[in-house]
Amino acid sequence: MGDPDMFRELHSRYVLQLSNQAYKILQDADLVKDLVQEAFLTLFLKKEELPADLNAGAYLSTAIKNRSLNALRDQHSRANHHRAVQLNSWPEMVSNGWNQPELRMQLNNSLSELSGKPKDVFLLRHHENKSYKEIAAQLNISSKTVEKHINKAIRILREKLKDWETR
Repeated sequence: MGDPDMFRELHSRYVLQLSNQAYKILQDADLVKDLVQEAFLTLFLKKEELPADLNAGAYLSTAIKNRSLNALRDQHSRANHHRAVQLNSWPEMVSNGWNQPELRMQLNNSLSELSGKPKDVFLLRHHENKSYKEIAAQLNISSKTVEKHINKAIRILREKLKDWETR
């Protein structure tokens, strides 16, 4: 299984089938491309550990199914989390005074007190309307790291603006 030509043959034989399999689940061509590449890379890296009579097609198909379902689960978890954050983020503040100059000034002051990646990520997300995926690519970090920075920024801003929540 260590022959590079064998991997090229496996790739050309299964890449379209695996891509279609993952796309049916995810509907995201970029993510599918990444998952298929990861599956082949994992097969290559584990070639010494795998049995000689391994059915590579079945192995890759199972790997793609599992990776796709995990990615779908992660997407749904992130979407649910973001919906919850949006629905619960400063509701009284938004409804009772978002347009008040004092609040805008306080928000700007609080944003200026954020530093580093949390600030950069928060501004890219909320001022430039970039997706987590776009921010991750721009800053060369993972989407999970983007999510952590957003959560940290929101936690800090909530603390700094907590007085407005009760107004």
